[in-house]
Amino acid sequence: WLTNTTGWTFNDGLYDTKYNYDDPRFIASIQWVADQMAAGYIMPQEQVSSLGGGAAFESGLGALHANGSWMIGELSSQSSAPVGFARLPQGPEGRKSMFNGLADSIWVGTEHPDEAWQWVKYLASQECADVVGEAGVVFPAQQSAVDKALTAYAAKGLDVSAFTDQALEEGGTFLFPVTDHASEVTAIMDPVMQSIMLGQTDAQTALTAAAAEVNALFQ
Repeated sequence: WLTNTTGWTFNDGLYDTKYNYDDPRFIASIQWVADQMAAGYIMPQEQVSSLGGGAAFESGLGALHANGSWMIGELSSQSSAPVGFARLPQGPEGRKSMFNGLADSIWVGTEHPDEAWQWVKYLASQECADVVGEAGVVFPAQQSAVDKALTAYAAKGLDVSAFTDQALEEGGTFLFPVTDHASEVTAIMDPVMQSIMLGQTDAQTALTAAAAEVNALFQ
């Protein structure tokens, strides 16, 4: 989300065949994060990797933590101090939040396809969405169930407008990249990003090389 506030995008749309990991805006943003980490303003990568950002925040090791709306319940109930939710930082192109969804899928090897289909149909129903919304677990897909979730959160004293305002803002969300070779891209980028955050290499060198390796997958 941080890099997208500069106008940078992962690629040019669904099933594109080129990733923009060598874009100067992305490189500068990632180097800035690494520099803040080295200066002590962001929790060291070693702690983030071992504990996880959410657990570190809940235990009181960190004062700020960026996460998604699905974590509202856990963060508000498990943290060692009172929790509030704020809008994302604003960059040159405004505030941006990655938008992702889940699919109810049936394993092809199941021995109970008919029963699984009944369950999946229920999961996609208004009835199920209302149950989830009334419990204040996550934001369901149906608007009426979202309204129930907002009511449930309000009853718990939680102001979740930071999430809903972002979702309603024009141009405020962007999709998780959907392309071929997703697992290979992740296998390339994860260790590269970790090495940058650990200060083992600089973003310019590492990301330029990684971009070439990623884009070679599509040739």
